[in-house]
Amino acid sequence: MASRRSRTNSSVTPAATYAGVVGQVLVLARQKIGLGQAELAAAVGVSQPTWSRIERGTQALTIEQLHAAATRLGVEPSAILARAERVSEHLRSQGVKVVRYRQVDPADGLVAIGLAALAVMALAALTKK
Repeated sequence: MASRRSRTNSSVTPAATYAGVVGQVLVLARQKIGLGQAELAAAVGVSQPTWSRIERGTQALTIEQLHAAATRLGVEPSAILARAERVSEHLRSQGVKVVRYRQVDPADGLVAIGLAALAVMALAALTKK
């Protein structure tokens, strides 16, 4: 039986989670209108720490939370998801694999990129369109 170490790829592929992409789209939309995390969290009906996890992509939001956030941000939920798709496409074109959270496994050669790097890529992709 092969050890986990022997399965490790020699090359590393950067990866971002889809929840992280959606979270960064929400961060940019929130910051664009000058809204604080606590205020948006209250509008969505969650605590500020929970909203922080949603923005970081470590907790996915529900459809109801997406709708409430979009309403408070003054956009359609579909616009948030469309932006997330554009950002995901941009990341893929840069060699970043966009995966579900549980799929990020260093043993498979995937290394999650930091949210700061993701935010920069997201901003670049969003400002191009």
